[in-house]
Amino acid sequence: MPTFSNKGGRRYYYYLCSKDAKRGTTECPVKQIPSGDIETLVRKQLQKMLSDISLVMRFGWKQCNFFDFSFDFQILSVILWLVNNN
Repeated sequence: MPTFSNKGGRRYYYYLCSKDAKRGTTECPVKQIPSGDIETLVRKQLQKMLSDISLVMRFGWKQCNFFDFSFDFQILSVILWLVNNN
C-alpha cells in the first residue's frame, strides 16, 4: 500500500504491507519498502519482459483473442521502440 511521511521538510514515499494495515498489527517480515527501490525493480522487470519479442507477441495474441480484435503489429513495433529507447 503506497504511503508517505514528512520529515525535515521532505516527503518520503514508501510501501506498507496491506495485510498489516487491515489487521492493525505487524506480522509481515518487511515493515516498509522505500518506493524508489520497488519501483526500480518493477521497471527493470517490465523492461526485461517487454524486450522479449516472443513474450510480447504471445501476450498480445492472447489479449486480442480474449477481447476479440485483431493483433496490430504497428502497436507492437511502437511498444518495442519505446522499451528499447528509454
